[in-house]
Parts: sequence; structure tokens; C-alpha cells
Amino acid sequence: MSGIVSSLMSINNSLFYFINLGMENPLFNFLMPIITDLGSILFWLVICGFLFLFGREKGKKVAILCLFALLISFSLTVALKYAVAEPRPFLVLSNINLLHLEENYSFPSSHTVTAFAGGLILGKKYGYLKILIALAVLIGFSRVYIGVHYPLDVIFGAILGISCALITLRFENEILHNRFTDLIIRKQIYQRTG
Repeated sequence: MSGIVSSLMSINNSLFYFINLGMENPLFNFLMPIITDLGSILFWLVICGFLFLFGREKGKKVAILCLFALLISFSLTVALKYAVAEPRPFLVLSNINLLHLEENYSFPSSHTVTAFAGGLILGKKYGYLKILIALAVLIGFSRVYIGVHYPLDVIFGAILGISCALITLRFENEILHNRFTDLIIRKQIYQRTG
């Protein structure tokens, strides 16, 4: 078993170096720090807020679903980060292309989790699934490229984000049709029309 883990870690490190150093170029050095911010929880909360405030009834419902998926995924991500306590690559490996300094632990990638959770909900509800999943993949790639995550952090982050989005969609009716969310949606619609 330890041999399998050791081999997996070796592949993880090799892939990290291939993306972080092997693909390094001036264009990516400029673009990837910008793209990586599209996976921040703040970015997705702004999108949800915009949808809720300015969307019609559908926009409000999608915003609530997206917020629910983000809440679940963010909570699980924080718990896993502290349970696993994996140091970030720049703290362990030498000679890396570090374009962004981040604190806390590495596993899993919260930006990737958030991008996949939010992207899948919005993509399913508005029909831009391929574009938003491609963006989430690019955000995951950027996390390795800028030197703050290993590829396995990103892969597991994608799995976790997709899982949280699918669970949210599975329980969509229960999430949207209860006293609390009905009241919020009706109150917001009344304020806009009244």
C-alpha cells in the first residue's frame, strides 16, 4: 500500500512540475493569476447576489441553488483542508514558478471546488454547461500553474464540486419549496414589483 501511495505522490509531483515549470510562458504568467480569481468564493457570491437581486423568479431560484451548493462544498472543503493538512507545493518543493502566495492548506483546491459547484448549477439551469465546465477546468489548471496546488488537489476538488452540485440538483424541490425560500423569493419579487 505504501508503494502505491509513494508512486501516486511521485506522479503528482511530476505532473505539478510539468504544468508549473514545463508549460511556463509569459502569456500564462499574465493570464493564469487573473483566471484563478474566477474560482474565488467571493466571485461566485457576487454572481449569486447579482442573480438574486436582478434576476426574475428563475434567477432567484438559481441563486439560492447555487448558494446552497457553494455552502455545502465550501464547508466540506474547509473540513478536509484541516483534516488532511497538506502543505502547499511551494512550501515543500524547490524551484517552482510561484505567481501567487496563499496561506492555509492545499488539499483540496477550494477554487476548483467552487468553480465546479457553481459552474455546474448555472450551466444546468442556463444552458452554458460546456462553457462553464471548461472555465472550471481552466481555473483548476491555473491553480497548479501558479504554484499553489498539486494536480490531485484539483482533481479531487473537481469531484467534490461536481458532487455537491449534483446533490443540490437532486434535492432542488426540497431546497426551493419550503417556507424560508418561498418567503425570500416572494418578498424579493414583491419589492421589485411593488
